Amino acid sequence: MNRQHFLTLIGAGCAGLVLGACSGVRAVTGILAGKVLEVPTSAFESTSSGVTTYEQMVIVHHDELRYYVCVIRRSATDYTALLMRCSHQGASLQVAGDRLHCPAHGSEFGLDGAVLHGPATTAITQFPVSVDRSTIRIQLS
Repeated sequence: MNRQHFLTLIGAGCAGLVLGACSGVRAVTGILAGKVLEVPTSAFESTSSGVTTYEQMVIVHHDELRYYVCVIRRSATDYTALLMRCSHQGASLQVAGDRLHCPAHGSEFGLDGAVLHGPATTAITQFPVSVDRSTIRIQLS
């Protein structure tokens, strides 16, 4: 096997790990209105056989945002929004179960943004969130 073939295989494997880390987490496109990112509360709903269940989190993206936003549903009216950017050196974070993981250097963050494992020493950015019946509004600035 030559070097180029080896690197191609390794790259494909790493891409699979990145995608696999987010499997099971719904990704949705938010609506950006100035500095407010809007997400419908229905993004958390799943209905099967007439029974509605709720996802714990969704990943929100928008073409104008450099990093995704992880929105965690704590109750029908209580949501947390975290920027998926590592506070250590700015790498994009991945969902890994009940935490956010930095693939660059191994930092891990809880779903409240707090550092669980370094090298990061500061929490990740948490945005103010407001909710009405049908819309979650995330204040980005």
